[in-house]
Amino acid sequence: MNVLRESHYLGNKELKYRLKNSFLFATNKKKDSFNVMKLRTKAWLVSQGLLVVTALIIQFTFHREIQVGPILKTPTRAYWDIILKVEPEIPQEFINQNIDPGLYDARLEMTSEQVLSRNLVAHRRAVRQEKGIRVALAGGLIVNILYFFGFHILYFYFKRTLAKRNDFKRN
Repeated sequence: MNVLRESHYLGNKELKYRLKNSFLFATNKKKDSFNVMKLRTKAWLVSQGLLVVTALIIQFTFHREIQVGPILKTPTRAYWDIILKVEPEIPQEFINQNIDPGLYDARLEMTSEQVLSRNLVAHRRAVRQEKGIRVALAGGLIVNILYFFGFHILYFYFKRTLAKRNDFKRN
């Protein structure tokens, strides 16, 4: 069955399009009809899309909550700089004055008292939030991979269960 028998748009009545062999359409051999996608594929794409959208919302929300950079007197870093673990730029004034990194770098290990005395509380929080963004991204990827396998395993399980039930009803 041809979907478009003649092209009236081009004015050529001899031009025929057959979409049976197109990768966008799948034919059912019992019926000569065109299905764009199987229901299983549609359900997986919608549910996977919702998971990805949720992960993106979480990532952007976490990034927006970071107020400062990990170094004293630095602004929030770009998202991809955080994800790719790019070293933050140290302000030139700290380098010129040859100040000990422990006084301005919140990424270094220090006690709570040291953080308070050096006024690095917000910057220390930014370091934890940056780690949280990276962990959330890795967790989102792991959840999507697990969901992929779980969806297909459950699909085949339910398909087999329903097939057995239908065979039992027929007998």
